Parts: sequence; structure tokens; C-alpha cells
Amino acid sequence: MRHKRKEAPLWVFPWNGVKQSPLPKITAFLITLGVFAMMFAFVRIGIVTPTPWAGRQATLFRTLDDVEGRTLALRAREGGPFPSRFQPAHIDWLRELENQTLATAGWQPPRHEPILRDLPAMEPPVPQLSAPGQPVMPKRLPPNPPPAGGELRPMPALHPLAGVDVDHLPQSLPEFAGEVPPAMLAESWRFLLRLDAGGRVQEAVPLSGGANDAGASALTGWLGKIVFQPDAESEERWIAVGLSFENRTADGTDAD
Repeated sequence: MRHKRKEAPLWVFPWNGVKQSPLPKITAFLITLGVFAMMFAFVRIGIVTPTPWAGRQATLFRTLDDVEGRTLALRAREGGPFPSRFQPAHIDWLRELENQTLATAGWQPPRHEPILRDLPAMEPPVPQLSAPGQPVMPKRLPPNPPPAGGELRPMPALHPLAGVDVDHLPQSLPEFAGEVPPAMLAESWRFLLRLDAGGRVQEAVPLSGGANDAGASALTGWLGKIVFQPDAESEERWIAVGLSFENRTADGTDAD
């Protein structure tokens, strides 16, 4: 078998592996062992016992009014977080010495007598609701007089909806001779108009307000008298306009 393995071609896979020298493995093992031994010998991990929390307690000392007690109180004030400062007035013998000195000199502190003053008379101002002698309510203005030129009556006016703008509406409108009942004023009138090349109305179709047949017929006849601005580019066109009523004189109406 050894002889066959040696004479085997190159494409045969060596299942048992190629024999290698054990020196690299031994060297790696010794290096790893030396590193662990060095860490074990020189590295020290200190484990510190946790400090227990201090209990919520305090110590109270009661001192007597004697030499030992005053000494302990003085040491407590000087060694505490808020040290006291020297106050000569707190020393008994120094206070007595000051009083004796002032009595010998015959000095008496001046007596403080505050001077009282009267407050100035302040009267709150009274708001003036009205001027003296003038009426409180405003004057009533007379109603505006009707414009001269004729009696006011509701007249139809046009506003554009589609296919036409405000600038292309006719400048003057014919007079509407028919009666305008309240039911006709309450309707919202919209018409679809077919115009020829000269701007004359060939057909008027009411889009809304058809419930009032008499009013629709009267407005259709009135729209047939209006001449819009001509359009040279088209022989026939359709536009949509709205119609509302305004109080104007009976001698004619204007689009503006």
C-alpha cells in the first residue's frame, strides 16, 4: 500500500493527509503555555468588599451651660460645615464694658420718632360718557334719495361662466321690458348660448331655473337681442353665462 501510494497519480486525493513535522504544533503550544503562565504569575485581580451604606441615623449631644459645654459647642460650630463668625456683641463681658463706657460718657442714643404725613386726596376720575349739553344717541341720517333719471326696477345683468370672460361681454344690454315677479328673482339663472361669427345669439338653452317657464321664455327672448363681440376665428361657438338681477333705472342697463 505504501508503494502504491507513492506511485499514485496527482489527481488522486490523499485521504490520510500529508505527513507534516510536529515541530510547529509543539512551538505554538509552548508559546501559548508561556503566555498563560506569565499572566497567572504577574496579573493580580483585586476583589474589594463593597462598602455598606451608612444607616439613616445621627448622634445628638446635649451640653450644659458650663465651661465644658460651651467649649464643646464652640468646637462644634468651628468644625461644622457652616462655621460661625466672631460676633463681639455675643460676649457678655464685652457687652457690659460697652454699656459702662457709654454710661460714663453720658451718651444716649437719639430717639427715633417717625413723622406722619397725610396722604394727598386722590379722587378717581369720572369717565365722561357724553359731552355736556350734547345728545347721547347719534343723529338719525335721512335715507338716501333715489337717483335721478327714472324709477328703479330689477334689470338682468350677465356674468361669464365658460367660453367667455368679463372683457368680452357686451358693454350695453337691451332693456328688459317684461315683469320680474319675486319667484323669478329667487331663481339662479344659467344659459348656454350659441353664437355665430358676428356674436349674435342664435340659440339660448336654460341650464337652471327651468321651473319658471314664463321667466325662462322672457329671458330667452331678451338674450336673443344681445350682440357679443365677434370672433373671426370660428363661425359658430358656444358659451355659458349666468344671469342675476340688479336694481337700475328703467331707461337702459349697462354690463358694468
